[in-house]
Amino acid sequence: MCIVFYTVNQEPPTFPKSFIVRIFKYDEDRTQCLKTINFPITSPDHLFHAQNAANEYGRLYVSGIMNKEHLQ
Repeated sequence: MCIVFYTVNQEPPTFPKSFIVRIFKYDEDRTQCLKTINFPITSPDHLFHAQNAANEYGRLYVSGIMNKEHLQ
């Protein structure tokens, strides 16, 4: 059995310019970063749009991997 999860971090931590999504897979005492993707903040007014897009991408990507793992 494996665990698949994602993290969303703002870069840099103060006055963020983007959100970084990292997808991880933990399987048999080994953690592997499967994918890293950047969601730039196009406007200070759209900070939450970029964060929501990053979170949605992470949820959907993890869901897709878990579906594949379940079918195997």
